[in-house]
Amino acid sequence: MKQLNSEKTEIYCDGSCSKKGIGGWGVVIVKEGKIVNEYSGRNKKTTNNRMELQAAIQSLKSLSKDERVVIYSDSQYVINGICKWIHIWQKRKWKTTKGMSVLNRDLWEQLYLLNKLLRPQWQWIRGHIGNIFHDRADELGRVNEPKPLESNIKISDKKLEKLAIILNEDKGYLQRFKIYTPKKYYLNRR
Repeated sequence: MKQLNSEKTEIYCDGSCSKKGIGGWGVVIVKEGKIVNEYSGRNKKTTNNRMELQAAIQSLKSLSKDERVVIYSDSQYVINGICKWIHIWQKRKWKTTKGMSVLNRDLWEQLYLLNKLLRPQWQWIRGHIGNIFHDRADELGRVNEPKPLESNIKISDKKLEKLAIILNEDKGYLQRFKIYTPKKYYLNRR
């Protein structure tokens, strides 16, 4: 049995969106109290919730399976969605308690698979209270021209699709699964 790395990785995620629909997300990865990596991305037509989800997805894609991870987000939509609501949505065939289709299902399915694979701990953090790491994630989601995607992603979209197929066959969780990687997404690595 493979042992988990005893060093805990902390990830701070944040997303933002302007009234014009231009959005961004930022991720700060911290080990032993120091920033070891930063990522950010942009999209021209999006929503704040999609950017919050994208931040969480991209942060998990950058990890290896043997890391102990705590993910901090100021989005109760993300925290409640992945920890509570997603199981209800799946049982209801991706319908809310009011019978409406779940918004952002494509991103929720990706986050669910990565969550199942990597098993991080999720923690809500109040935004804009002076946590330097979360404030940095917020800043990354709001500024700078994005650079082209660099291949530091350890979990590829193909691997994620294979996992979705396996889960679909084993448990019947997913009826339909599409990887959301629009061409306009970029990833900044600093």
